[in-house]
Amino acid sequence: MLLPVAALAEGEADSDEVARPGDEEGTALPSDGLADCAAILVAASANATNIVDRNNMRHVSGAWFGVSGDVASEEGGEMPEPAALSAKIADWSGRIGSVDAMVGQQDWMAYCADLGARHGLEHGYFKVTSASP
Repeated sequence: MLLPVAALAEGEADSDEVARPGDEEGTALPSDGLADCAAILVAASANATNIVDRNNMRHVSGAWFGVSGDVASEEGGEMPEPAALSAKIADWSGRIGSVDAMVGQQDWMAYCADLGARHGLEHGYFKVTSASP
């Protein structure tokens, strides 16, 4: 189980930061990771059996997308285009069909939980520890 990570003060380093999966060089921007995590929530919500859960996941993903745009601005970039966000959702929809399927993406779940905690976002959906029976 992952524990929440306190937000860091500007310029403060944390050696416990979870690295973005597949980014061995450490060059991926946090804004892109936030957008990926939002897309994971949208993809997983598509097959949620409970309408309340589905709507909540989509609401939470909107906050993640919004913060990804804010962080992109801080990085010197711009808010991602809707087409880029749609492409991320399509990509993750092919990889994750439900909340239970998120269990197979433990590296991404740890990354998103850590990133969400650092940016003050709801990240409980990323604290998946085992598959449903």
